[in-house]
Amino acid sequence: MNNISSIILSIFLLFISTFLFAGNKKSVLSKTIKSMKAGEWKKFESKGFSKELLYSSNKTILPYANKAGWDAKTQTIHFIGMCHMTPPMKHITYSSKSNSWKAQPPEDFYKTSKWFHAYDNSTAGKGIYYHNFWGSSVWQFDIAKKTWAQLPKVIKKGSHGASLSFFPEMGTKGSLIHLFGRNGIQIFDLTTKKWRLSKSNPTTIGPYHNVSMYNAKRKTVILGGGNGCNFLYELNPKGQLTQTKEAPFPIGVNSSTFVIDPASGDLLIFSKKLGFYYLNLTKIDSDWKKIEGKKGLSGVVISLENLGATMWFNLSGTFLYKHK
Repeated sequence: MNNISSIILSIFLLFISTFLFAGNKKSVLSKTIKSMKAGEWKKFESKGFSKELLYSSNKTILPYANKAGWDAKTQTIHFIGMCHMTPPMKHITYSSKSNSWKAQPPEDFYKTSKWFHAYDNSTAGKGIYYHNFWGSSVWQFDIAKKTWAQLPKVIKKGSHGASLSFFPEMGTKGSLIHLFGRNGIQIFDLTTKKWRLSKSNPTTIGPYHNVSMYNAKRKTVILGGGNGCNFLYELNPKGQLTQTKEAPFPIGVNSSTFVIDPASGDLLIFSKKLGFYYLNLTKIDSDWKKIEGKKGLSGVVISLENLGATMWFNLSGTFLYKHK
């Protein structure tokens, strides 16, 4: 009886220690976000984030950038950027498990991208996907193996300022949504491994500097914008498009910073001239509203889908914003 009791006690203690250990494994990032109030901005401290990390060939990799990819499974951020004509481009990553940033080793295909900026070309899905600047190539990064593999080329070659987003609900294994100006929407089905042209395309769109992002709350992709364009569109899994309310200023890389709040599905846009705005898509006939007292940031932005906040970073540091 004593032996049985000892075994039961050992199992119970093992269970408790495992539970406590699991609880202690919560990242600094998730703990910080949980402690924040709705509407709060907070500077986020992490290891390895520095001017050196954000530079390549003595120039910053941040010009002409919008989003970075967040892989919820591995809790990692991936950003690929470069300044104009200063190769090689640079792939930097953040791991919430270690709360640290680092640069990944350079790849051979980085060296051929002389005319390059980050734009909106990186997205996370089954790994990290990247569309090269001024070309038709799309690459997939295996996070575990840290290797790149080239995917089939897009049907219509894009110039600079294209956008790429992963859409998990479109197709059995998800799809990549490629948007470039008047080329319209091109869709890569991860099951068939083939590109196709969308039957529905934005009627009002900028010629380049377009943006797109997966809306985890609404299970759609929001896309559009570009030079001189104040409009975004919502793409559903069936490929149907709905135009959103016109924004008070142009949306696109280098004119504003666009992101989706993962907790509410609201669209967030920061303009250097006009400030910080949001649009609630769940309310019919809702309009863009200014968020008074919220500074917003230029630079790179990430929607932290499973954590309920957005991260913004530039040469001033890394910041968190908890919208709702």
